[in-house]
Amino acid sequence: MNFAGETKRSPAVNLTPLIDALFLLLIFFMVSSTFRDIPGIPLDLPKAATGEAVRTSGVEVQIDRQGVIRLEGRIVPSGKLAERLGLALDQAETRDLLLRADQGVPYGKVVELMDVARASRVGRLIVATDNPIPQEGEESP
Repeated sequence: MNFAGETKRSPAVNLTPLIDALFLLLIFFMVSSTFRDIPGIPLDLPKAATGEAVRTSGVEVQIDRQGVIRLEGRIVPSGKLAERLGLALDQAETRDLLLRADQGVPYGKVVELMDVARASRVGRLIVATDNPIPQEGEESP
C-alpha cells in the first residue's frame, strides 16, 4: 500500500565506523614501528665518494671523537670490549660488524678495534661513511 506523501528512502551505508577503524589501525602501526637510530651520539663520519648503502642485522660499534667506544649504544671499557663484542656477535643474526668512527679518532684506536673484531671472528667489517654532497657542476654518484 502506498500512502500519499510517503517517500521511499534509499539505503545508505554509514562510513563513520569504517573510518574510525582505519584511523585506529594507522595509529597502531605508527606507535608500534621501531627505528634503529641511536640519537645523541654526534659523529662526524669521514666522506667517501664511492661509498654504498649496506643493510646489516649485525652489531654496531661507535667511536666518538674522544675515543669512547659504544657497543649497540652502550659505553664499553676498552678492557671489556673483546668479551662484550663476542657475546653481541653470538646473539646477532649475522656476524657483521658496522663500525662508525668519527673522522677525528686516532687511526690507532680504529686499528685496535679492528684487531679485536678479527679476534672475535667477525664475518664482515662494514665501515660507515658519509657520501659527500656534490658541488655545483658535479654529478652525484
